Amino acid sequence: MEVSLVRIMRTSARIGILALLAVGSVAIGIQLGAYTFRQRDPLAGATAASEAGSGLGFSNLDELSWSQQPSPLQTMSDVLEMVESEYVEKVDADDKFAVGAARTMLYTLDDPRTRYWAPDQTALLEQQLDGKFVGIGAVLAVVKEKRDEVEQRRVCVIAPVPGGPCDAAGVRAGDYITGIDGRWVIAYDPRLDLNRMTLRTMPEREYREKIKDATKKLQDGISWPRALEQLTQPTGKPLELTIERKSAPAPITVKVTRNETQVAPVEFHTVAPGTGYLRITQFTASAPAQVTSALKTSGRPARVILDLRDNAGGPDLAGPKSVVSSAAAVLSALGFSGEFGKIARGSSRHPIASAAQSGSSSGTRPSVAVLINKGTANIAEVAAAYLQARAGAKLIGAPSQGDSSYQKLIKLSLGAMTLTAGSYFTVAGKAVPATGLSPDVPVATGGPRWEKDAAVNKALALLGRAQGGRS
Repeated sequence: MEVSLVRIMRTSARIGILALLAVGSVAIGIQLGAYTFRQRDPLAGATAASEAGSGLGFSNLDELSWSQQPSPLQTMSDVLEMVESEYVEKVDADDKFAVGAARTMLYTLDDPRTRYWAPDQTALLEQQLDGKFVGIGAVLAVVKEKRDEVEQRRVCVIAPVPGGPCDAAGVRAGDYITGIDGRWVIAYDPRLDLNRMTLRTMPEREYREKIKDATKKLQDGISWPRALEQLTQPTGKPLELTIERKSAPAPITVKVTRNETQVAPVEFHTVAPGTGYLRITQFTASAPAQVTSALKTSGRPARVILDLRDNAGGPDLAGPKSVVSSAAAVLSALGFSGEFGKIARGSSRHPIASAAQSGSSSGTRPSVAVLINKGTANIAEVAAAYLQARAGAKLIGAPSQGDSSYQKLIKLSLGAMTLTAGSYFTVAGKAVPATGLSPDVPVATGGPRWEKDAAVNKALALLGRAQGGRS
């Protein structure tokens, strides 16, 4: 039987789906092939192949020509045709297969930050760009790191949202969420440890028991995509989180109530005569205008304490919600113009520049001190590095996150995808260091953001004005 493509490609959207499925199919095949090759019993693959070729009566499959090497697109066309005509139940192949293929394709890139977002998740992600957070109230990311020679994928709190549930529960930037309601958030396959360490020395019976235990741990756990979904659900019962913190000798357990949190991207106070405290929580579309208004209302202070703590940057969405454009416009509002960083992709370097605003000449640039912590990440680190290098600003606080990944948020006809599209470089032409920016003046920070804040007091002293007269 010759499989017809006419019915499959009846709309242009279908063609896109087939393309997704084609690449996804190849990726799955590679993964499955590698997995089969790694099995302990080398005869298992041969046995499976023998059974598959034993003639089970599926005539449609038998008629497909295996002597040729069809293109992946043709192969997936065949698969779709078979599913639509032969599967036991009616399948809405277009959406279901397209989403599955997209997820598989991006997963095989081995970059947990490059992923597909379903339509409902996309809506929540866009809301975050406007300062509205749901769930546990934190900027989360899945990071890859090697532990005991095993590469793991771990859910990391990049920054808790100020005033959100995580903030209230004492969760900190840099914490790892390793468990939800007693279920392990799967970071890796524990059977890999067993295979690497004991395969050749452990008695067969003991080995099988260990494999059984490791498999159960895996089955009882929760995958990191599912974990992220739970952590970002708008409402629901409180979650008990198991937290791993580098400074804590043992895991910490906290209970977090999921809720909606609206964050003001800009906060301004006059903390001393001629000195303003300016906090940028997020580089949103409205942040530049708010900064301009705050500085104008206060008479353009000669000294500014710029608080970038827990500013996690974020994916860059083309248009007015671009975090890169917002950061550039904020620097312009402060009186700084010109190139302040680069986006690198391969050997190419694309400058990130801010344009001078009217009334913001170099003569009116304020003296600046910048507050950073572990939650300062991404484009916020680029801005901090620029002010340190070009404006003589002192960095005060704790080392930043060390996140150089430039992410794009790309809307699709069904949902969206985040894609690692480059790396952030500082104005000095170097990538943001993985260990983060080191503060010029280390100060342990925490508690209130500006009142009685040790970092703010240190900044006041460095900027040459005594503390007092706060409003």
